[in-house]
Amino acid sequence: MTEKSDRIAFIVKYLQDKYGEEKVVINDHWGADFHAIGLRDKSGQHLAYISTIGDKDNDYYLALENPPVDDDFPYSPAGDFNNISLTELESLITKHLRLTEDERTTLDLKNKG
Repeated sequence: MTEKSDRIAFIVKYLQDKYGEEKVVINDHWGADFHAIGLRDKSGQHLAYISTIGDKDNDYYLALENPPVDDDFPYSPAGDFNNISLTELESLITKHLRLTEDERTTLDLKNKG
C-alpha cells in the first residue's frame, strides 16, 4: 500500500483481516492523497472511496460506485456519506462490496470460544 495515514491503514488492514484480502482489494486512484483510499470487490465492479475527515478519530466520508449504466461515465454513483462513524463505514462497505466474514476469521473465533 502506498503511504497512507494511520487511520486509513488501520481500516484497510481491519477489513482485509476480517473479510479477506482477495475480497477487499486496494484500488487506489488517489495515491497522492494521504487521507483517502479506494477499495473494490473481487469482481472489480464495485468501488468504495474512503476518506478521513479532520482530526476526529471516528469521522469518515464514503463514496460508493457501481458499474456504469451507459458509456457516458466509467461508473454510476451509489451513494455519498458524510460524517459517518467507523461502525457505519464498515456496515455500508460490507453491503456495497457484498462481503461476508472470511472463513478463517470465523473459524478462529469459534476455536477461541
